[in-house]
Amino acid sequence: DGTRIVYRAMGRGGTTLRWVRADGSGQGGVLVGPDGAPYDGVFTPDGRTLVYRTQDRRSILAVPLDGAGAPAGPGRPVVSSGG
Repeated sequence: DGTRIVYRAMGRGGTTLRWVRADGSGQGGVLVGPDGAPYDGVFTPDGRTLVYRTQDRRSILAVPLDGAGAPAGPGRPVVSSGG
């Protein structure tokens, strides 16, 4: 919807996917923590789900979002190469 920006943040605690408001107001937050091994992500066109690829590039997961942009639950597999 053009109101949020997702970016990958790398730090001592691991890699996370975070978001901020596109207009710079308010505070953003973490969408996917380091346990999710996120690499990159995009919002679905309706803005209700974040789809991301894992660092090992073997899986694509979907995370439903609540109205505030916070994860509503764990990511569910969309595509997995196994192995």
